[in-house]
Formats: sequence, structure tokens, C-alpha cells
Amino acid sequence: MQDTIEILKQFFVDEKLVPKSRAADLDENVSLLETGVIDSLNLLKLVFFIEERFQIKVSDEDLTPENFETLNAILKLIGKKTS
Repeated sequence: MQDTIEILKQFFVDEKLVPKSRAADLDENVSLLETGVIDSLNLLKLVFFIEERFQIKVSDEDLTPENFETLNAILKLIGKKTS
């Protein structure tokens, strides 16, 4: 699970959503929506990345703020889809 968190953090760095210097400090429970890391455009990029990287399908019903609020919420969504 920690590997998945690191993969997500690297995505945020690669997409320049978070400076590399800040990625390691990105807390798993901090709101990615309130801090502006994820906005509507970045959410679409993130969904495409998750679907490709983890070979899962994120449905329209999954596109709720609760599923993308924090790294832990995204981790939970990925876990639910891969099990």
C-alpha cells in the first residue's frame, strides 16, 4: 500500500501538481481538493493515470469528492477496484 502512495506522489510531481521538494511531505490525510493539488482537469488526468497504471476502470459513480479527497481515499478506491 505504501508503494501505491509513492506512485501517486510521483504522479503529482510528474504532472507538476506538487513540487518535488514537497512530495515526500504530502500527508496521506491532507485534502488534495482543498489544497488545490487536484482540480477538475487534474482529476481527469489522475483518473486516466489510475486506470492505466492499476488496470482498473473508474466508473462515473466513483467520481465523487470523497474518493479523491486524500491519498488514503484514493488508495481505498484503488484497493476496492483491484480486489
